[in-house]
Amino acid sequence: PAASAWVTRFTNLILAFSTVYNIAFVAGSWQATPGKRACKIIVVNRDGSPLTLIQSALRHAASGVSMAIGGIGFLFPLFTREKTALHDILCNTRVIYMGCTVYKRARG
Repeated sequence: PAASAWVTRFTNLILAFSTVYNIAFVAGSWQATPGKRACKIIVVNRDGSPLTLIQSALRHAASGVSMAIGGIGFLFPLFTREKTALHDILCNTRVIYMGCTVYKRARG
């Protein structure tokens, strides 16, 4: 029982850290986690503008929906014209490559 409680607390701590990490980085000036940034991709609204903290939190919560249905929501890019995941469709966001024309146009 004691080991089980420790594992539960540790798991909750990791989940809390992951949540804050993802929301803060995506809503911050980087517009991406360090991993996304290393891949030269960012998360933006459909019009190319940065996400607010609230939008980032909603997108993070919506990614739980993508995972809750067996991860199928993460496979949507394989079948959608705009290559968007379920949580991006739900939140009207896009993950874009920083070198693409849309990004350069949106950033001026």
